Amino acid sequence: MGYSTFASIEPVIDWPSAERIVREALPWCDHFKLGLRSGVKKDYYDIAESGAAIERIVWSMENSGKTIYLKESTRNLLRQYFQPGAYAAFLSHTVDMDGKRIVTTN
Repeated sequence: MGYSTFASIEPVIDWPSAERIVREALPWCDHFKLGLRSGVKKDYYDIAESGAAIERIVWSMENSGKTIYLKESTRNLLRQYFQPGAYAAFLSHTVDMDGKRIVTTN
């Protein structure tokens, strides 16, 4: 019918569940939003595990032609995972709040 749909995957409680939800919703949703839990201890999310899971989720969007918006909490975590140039390059595979592809410059 031409309706654009989205799924908001937040708060992420654990990465295996978040990835399963994305995988199951992928055929039905055009756009995804990914956000972390607020008000948790700073070390609640393991940086390496989280970064790798976010990468897999973003690449699944890229490969399926879908879009994803990473909420500020998710972007803040990724800043710790990637080197600065790699972080900016990775963000170019996501969209902003308005659904526009993020353009980064190094």
